Amino acid sequence: MPTQDADADKLARLKKARLLRESRKLKPDEEQADAEEWLAGEEQWPAF
Repeated sequence: MPTQDADADKLARLKKARLLRESRKLKPDEEQADAEEWLAGEEQWPAF
């Protein structure tokens, strides 16, 4: 049915728009610092 395709397309566009909107809120420097801080508490993996 054409309306189902149109609904699916609109939903896909809304999801993409939301992803883009939320991505703009990220601050790469802060994200990197948080990741490095979190990883600092992790144990090193054994060498294989």
